[in-house]
Amino acid sequence: EITPSGEIDRQTITTDSFDIRGNALHQRIVKEYWNEGAFEFSEAQDITNTGYDIHDRVSESVILNYKNSTFSESSFSDMQDIKYISYDRWGNALSQTIDTYDSMTADTTKLVDHKVITNTYGDAIAARRGNATVSEVVRYNSLTESVDTQIDRTVTTTIHFDIRGNAIDQETKTYVLNSAKEEK
Repeated sequence: EITPSGEIDRQTITTDSFDIRGNALHQRIVKEYWNEGAFEFSEAQDITNTGYDIHDRVSESVILNYKNSTFSESSFSDMQDIKYISYDRWGNALSQTIDTYDSMTADTTKLVDHKVITNTYGDAIAARRGNATVSEVVRYNSLTESVDTQIDRTVTTTIHFDIRGNAIDQETKTYVLNSAKEEK
């Protein structure tokens, strides 16, 4: 038996621009958490989506993250530019990149990291729920992808799914390059 215990968190999403098919082009999200009887600010995001395809899948999202809900330049935290390269038949991202910047624009001199993410969906039921069998994230300190710029590589493998496609057992391994440029 599940007994409700009250509030945990909430998010307020304000969408002020849509394309002709109803896809969100611009939205702001304010997230809050419940703390001792009241909601408190957690994070705020300003999101711009572009390049929807015929299946209403976005090709790029630019997310500006903020330290308070004023969305002011002084409360800016970082910017993520997410590019969705390919999807599977259920709309799951197979390949994507995420570039994080310390600036409000894609200024390569302010790049924090560049991630290349590849997802494999080997279980049909899990794939319908958006749960990958293997997810690989390779992080670089440059937009140039090479062993000279690689920070690390993380591989998360789901070993077991339940009958509904939820992950039960997962294993995550992170590899870094040694001075000989070999993964360890």
